[in-house]
Amino acid sequence: MAYDITDFESQVILRSREVPVLVDFWAPWCGPCLQFAPALESLAAEANGLWDLAKVNIDEHMELATTFRVRSVPTVILFRNGLPVGQFSGARSSTQVKEFLAPHLPSPQNSALVKAREALAVGKMDAVRETLESAPDKDDEGWCLLAHAWLASDPNRVAECIARVPVGSKWSAAAEGLGLLALAIQSVGTIPESASRDVYAAGLDATRKLDWETALQRWLSVMRDD
Repeated sequence: MAYDITDFESQVILRSREVPVLVDFWAPWCGPCLQFAPALESLAAEANGLWDLAKVNIDEHMELATTFRVRSVPTVILFRNGLPVGQFSGARSSTQVKEFLAPHLPSPQNSALVKAREALAVGKMDAVRETLESAPDKDDEGWCLLAHAWLASDPNRVAECIARVPVGSKWSAAAEGLGLLALAIQSVGTIPESASRDVYAAGLDATRKLDWETALQRWLSVMRDD
């Protein structure tokens, strides 16, 4: 669905609580805007109600352009649940627009990620694994969530998950950290027995239960005492 804005509150803010709303800030004197508009409208028609396209003529709605700091046109802002969740400036190809929208649209992959995040937050590692092991085309976050779940029960499986996260990904730091924790858990048995080793191991055990505060307390204790 595509429409010109007449009431931003109802057509964007409230509507975005039902479906994502892509807002195209444009101007009639902007050549790239006029060339880009048909592509956006075609994508909105193809979406068949999965998301809406709202068009804002900045000459007629200067206050909206000011509110959302639109410095050039075309500028496209995506709204979800009443808030802007992403934006870009300048015309893009249809493929690039689809890639921009994909993380915000319902899909089996996105649904699996939501379920996995919720399960991880309450420590249900089996549910995380069950949800993601069968999920097709896992993205970098999915592989990190799965690695996190395996950290709790089988650290040997962590490496195969984080190997799927490429260097430079926004999840690569998380993947590296999970890999280091897995190695530490695997190698703790090689440390000579001592009271400090037991405290260090207790900290590693706490990470497997997502109890980061206890883990840090144990490791800081080792650093102070040994």
